Amino acid sequence: MAARRALARLAPLSWVLLLAGVLVAAHLQHVSLQPVLTGSMAPTFAAGDAVVVRDRPADDVRVGDVLVVVPPGQPDAFAHRVVAVDTTAGRPVVRTKGDANAVQDDWVVALDEPTVREVQGHVPRLGSALLAVQSPRARGLLLALLGLTCLGAAVRVLLGSVVVLPSSS
Repeated sequence: MAARRALARLAPLSWVLLLAGVLVAAHLQHVSLQPVLTGSMAPTFAAGDAVVVRDRPADDVRVGDVLVVVPPGQPDAFAHRVVAVDTTAGRPVVRTKGDANAVQDDWVVALDEPTVREVQGHVPRLGSALLAVQSPRARGLLLALLGLTCLGAAVRVLLGSVVVLPSSS
């Protein structure tokens, strides 16, 4: 029974440590999440989802891959499927198309860097949450919540280990 209570006290801290471990591992593997802003890739993934992206060599890009690229003259990145690859200029130049779009994109993207971001999968509806926490107020609130969770777990562990001795009177 005492062991069960001790484990219950450590549960919040365990979740925090698990999340921290996942974030560190993702960083070391160059894996990140990016929100999907439009429905141009439906039904593969929808607006409001998050795509899991990872670096891969630009020279290995093939037709059918889904890449995250910034088209010329655009401020935002798009996750679209590669429909053509031209390597005559030495570096790959790709033409893309959203799965839900009737026609190819009207731009081509030269892959000038040695690596490119490739979509590995997606998490439904997580993109909306990622966009919501991009404001400074939301980030501050999340950091405060994380700090309070750690503090609460530490207090529970400390108070749980306090032994009250019977009085000698």
